[in-house]
Amino acid sequence: NGFDFELPSQNSTLSFNTLKIVHNGTLYPSQDISLLAEALNEIIIPNDFTVQLSFPGIKIYNEVAEKTEKAFKNTAISLLLTERISSAEVLKMQLNADLLLMVAHKGKKGIIGSKLYEYIGLQKRILLCPSDNDELEETLLSTNLGIVVSEKEQLKLILKDLIAEKMKFGALTTNANIDEINKFNRKNQVKLLADYINELG
Repeated sequence: NGFDFELPSQNSTLSFNTLKIVHNGTLYPSQDISLLAEALNEIIIPNDFTVQLSFPGIKIYNEVAEKTEKAFKNTAISLLLTERISSAEVLKMQLNADLLLMVAHKGKKGIIGSKLYEYIGLQKRILLCPSDNDELEETLLSTNLGIVVSEKEQLKLILKDLIAEKMKFGALTTNANIDEINKFNRKNQVKLLADYINELG
């Protein structure tokens, strides 16, 4: 695991009227998206502002896509669900996003997946909602990229703050821990593994 691309320079394009949230890939039954849906349904989004939530690739499973669409049907957001698209297109969407979304598996720990390392490599703010209270949370907090929340009222406050930040500054600020992020570069991961094997020998 790890990421194997060069860390991108931050997108300098400012947008004061949109908060773009992207979740890459499908969702599994153990991943509960209802917390985010309920929070978005209960906050007041300014009339001249759009929360855009995108799920590239989620339509490869119709049942998952329909369940996701139903979850957000009462929210005042722009919802985008797509079929499988190219890796280049997904990367472009992620680079243009303000916030990357992760959803932990309910009642399960130790499920990491390559998405975590891909997200970290992009150096974007990452919303873990709900948390796994385990390795995902620890990793995201150690990189200073993670916004970790499992309670609806707290999530509503966070979303309001993110919208306010976008409206004021046109972008979300990051205070990424670059040294920690670089630990997840695939080259460094291979070196750590080699060092470990050498120690065993």
